[in-house]
Amino acid sequence: MNASVGKDGAHAGAEAFAGAKATGSVSADVAGVGAGVTGEAWAGVGAEANVDLGMKDGKFTIGGELGAGLGVGGKVGVNITVDPGKLTDAIGDGADAVGDAWDNTVGSWF
Repeated sequence: MNASVGKDGAHAGAEAFAGAKATGSVSADVAGVGAGVTGEAWAGVGAEANVDLGMKDGKFTIGGELGAGLGVGGKVGVNITVDPGKLTDAIGDGADAVGDAWDNTVGSWF
């Protein structure tokens, strides 16, 4: 088991497993907000749990994983990140686009 609490957040996890694993994942990032899902198929015996909440590489991160197997089992995980810099830039770009659209349509009527 490992656990830590510090200026970058709180992290905890534990794992015990004997067997074979197959892993897959999918993720996306739009305007500085990212989300990902992972999954594992297990053939063996074990259990695993992890949780993360804090800052990593300048991004706010929250996520976790949970898995169990007794012969056959699996693990699922979810991770959400927010990059404040990219999100702020995207909001500014959106506001600029709305202003430009206004100027090119309604604003041109006057």
